[in-house]
Amino acid sequence: SDYRAAAEYFTRALIADPKNPNLLENAILTQLAVGEAGRAVPIARQMLAIDQKSQIAALVVLADLARQGKF
Repeated sequence: SDYRAAAEYFTRALIADPKNPNLLENAILTQLAVGEAGRAVPIARQMLAIDQKSQIAALVVLADLARQGKF
């Protein structure tokens, strides 16, 4: 699979539909798959901000807080 292309696709698709939970979660997963955890964090925060329940999004935000020493 071409995760880089998928990561770009989902990130671009979010411009047109920024509250789509499927796009958000897939964007997070593909960013993680290509080693771009830093790019996954704002997407995860966006997903949680619109009150979408996602274990993946919560885990990404938690890991970012731990990385910053805020957890």
